[in-house]
Amino acid sequence: MMLTIILFTATATALGIVANSLRKAPEAYEDEGGFHIVSRAKGSAVLSRRKSREQTQAGSLKGARVHP
Repeated sequence: MMLTIILFTATATALGIVANSLRKAPEAYEDEGGFHIVSRAKGSAVLSRRKSREQTQAGSLKGARVHP
């Protein structure tokens, strides 16, 4: 019974690590010219979801002025 639990936990952990690595992997394609890696856009959707409610309601810094 204990061996079954250990094997299940090890398998689930390994699958989780592989899934996480695949999620973070860069996008790429291969054609006649070779293998090309497509750069991802800066600023991820994950970061925009992590912003707190105060940060999203405060407005952007683009309209802010610098005081001398």
